[in-house]
Amino acid sequence: MPKVALATLGCKVNQYETQILRECLIQAGFREVSFKEKADFYIINTCSVTERADHKSEELIKAAKKNGSNAHLIVTGCYAEAGKDKLRKRFPQIDLVLGNEEKLKIPRIITGPNENYEDTKSFIQTFHA
Repeated sequence: MPKVALATLGCKVNQYETQILRECLIQAGFREVSFKEKADFYIINTCSVTERADHKSEELIKAAKKNGSNAHLIVTGCYAEAGKDKLRKRFPQIDLVLGNEEKLKIPRIITGPNENYEDTKSFIQTFHA
């Protein structure tokens, strides 16, 4: 059973959308673990209202890679939307950066075309554009 760790920063909309992601992923067979534990996927729903929020998002990105060096890292939310190029340049270990409109596609993206998470790396690469 693949493990997923979710982290959310910011507003109630982000909190709500992360809950939707959580429910979809659990229904798809994922087991949620703490962000401090090793996971197969780390999903960070970012905020960008203040510089402090940007900094917290960056700290979570660093922590995710420290916790699970072979894990897939997905960053979404407002900071991902506003600072997509900056994030990709500064954190090349991020597998996928998705804006707010794409956020709820994450369960489909990480389960892949055959809902086999082992094939996710190649499937995720099709979303890098």
